Amino acid sequence: MQITIDMIKELREKTGCGIMDCRSALEKSNGDMDLAMQELREKGLKTAEKRADRVASEGRLEVYIHSEGRLVVMVELNCETDFVSKNDSFLAFTKAVASLVAEHNPADVAALSALPLSQDNFGPSVEDVRKGLIGKIGENLAVRRFKRYAGGGQLASYLHGTRIGVIVEFTGDEDAQAKLLADIIKSEFRVIGFREEEADLEDVFLKLTTGAVH
Repeated sequence: MQITIDMIKELREKTGCGIMDCRSALEKSNGDMDLAMQELREKGLKTAEKRADRVASEGRLEVYIHSEGRLVVMVELNCETDFVSKNDSFLAFTKAVASLVAEHNPADVAALSALPLSQDNFGPSVEDVRKGLIGKIGENLAVRRFKRYAGGGQLASYLHGTRIGVIVEFTGDEDAQAKLLADIIKSEFRVIGFREEEADLEDVFLKLTTGAVH
């Protein structure tokens, strides 16, 4: 069967894979779109296995706020380069993972990875999407850690860029919240004892939520 430009374009739009990969998959499947997509998924899984040992030290934090500020989730996802941390599929994945943590309250990263998720024609679990995106994007990706805080008072969050974040509980109106976050930006990292560029998400979160900083 002749492989046309329109067929390649359609497959590329569905999978986000490169032109040559799409052409090759269509040729192997004799133009069958479903078989071609399966071919690309299998290739992506092989790529994920090859990249599993590569260091993923870049990435970003994602914050999800629900229930009028009384439930806040912060997740950290890693990739290999800063460029990929701005990739649309990577961003969508971080948002989806944060939402799942809020909804299901998984015990750990392993439990989170087993939760149902479909994205970019990958799935049916978070882990399957992660592996699929590794093949699509071409970098190792990792769900490193997360924090879910709920059941207390009003919560607010602050992100310093995309790599450092804090969650605080406060009382008062929106003006009080704005002042609190401004104070965090100006001084809380110094009070905690970290330089901003060295502050660790988990340490900052624990110190704030256990009352070490007021």
